[in-house]
Amino acid sequence: MKPLSKKSLVSKAAKTQDFRSNPVFPEDTRWMRAAIMAAKRGIGRSGVNPPVGCVLIGAGGQLLASGHTGAGGVPHAESAALANLDDAGRVALQGGTAYVTLEPCVHHGKTPPCTGALIAAGIARLVVALQDPDPRVNGNGLAQIVKKGIIVCLGVEAALSNESLKYLIIKSRKGLNEFLLIVRPAALA
Repeated sequence: MKPLSKKSLVSKAAKTQDFRSNPVFPEDTRWMRAAIMAAKRGIGRSGVNPPVGCVLIGAGGQLLASGHTGAGGVPHAESAALANLDDAGRVALQGGTAYVTLEPCVHHGKTPPCTGALIAAGIARLVVALQDPDPRVNGNGLAQIVKKGIIVCLGVEAALSNESLKYLIIKSRKGLNEFLLIVRPAALA
């Protein structure tokens, strides 16, 4: 992936919180890999949306829920994971962590912004593998999360997450609205 442009909102937000220097804990790799596995369930089914995965971990370190981008891109991974929580899970998520393979969206499309849903859920920490290159997002989601006082860690398992998103990211950088998904036999395993 190319480095962020100096005009990116992430660069501006990094003046108050450096996403790449925030502490990364050993369990971050474990839970991000679980989010990547969830994302793989959406490959070839998510329409023009990227196949994203999300894992929600309670403040006590327990797995509460996971989700992935649904058929045709609806629901988004974050919304799917939040919908999988029962009342006890919603309480346990207060002060917990969300692991997402791609930066949460901040714009209205077929669904409301995922950033708002994560903020409302009361997470204290967001761990993201990759920044979303979509110009409608591209750092804006992370900046909105930071403004609410949530700690953001960017880049955890980025190379592994990039593998399932590489065709989307290549096409998005070229300015195309759609992406070509090439499924290799290894991706189906």
